[in-house]
Amino acid sequence: MTGLPAARGPMTTLVFGLGRRYGKAKDGEPTEEKKQYDRGRGSFRVAVGHRIGRCKRFRIVSERYRNPPRTHHTKTAIVAGLVTIEAGFEPF
Repeated sequence: MTGLPAARGPMTTLVFGLGRRYGKAKDGEPTEEKKQYDRGRGSFRVAVGHRIGRCKRFRIVSERYRNPPRTHHTKTAIVAGLVTIEAGFEPF
C-alpha cells in the first residue's frame, strides 16, 4: 500500500479537502490562479505523504495489526502524536 488514496469521490473532498485539479482549459494554457491552486494542492499532498511515511517508521503502523481491534485507534493515535511533536508542533 502506498501513500494517499486516489483523489476521487466526495469522501476525498470531505476528508482531505481536495477538489479536482484545475489543469489547463480547453482553449490553451491554465491561468496563473489555476497554476497556483494546483501547486498548493500538490504541496499539500506531498506533505501528507511525508507525514504518513514518518508514521510508518513505527513498526506498529507499518505492519499488520494483530492485537485486539479496540486498542488499534489508541496506539495509532499515540504514534500520530509522536510524529506531530517531532515535526515541531506543541501539544495544547
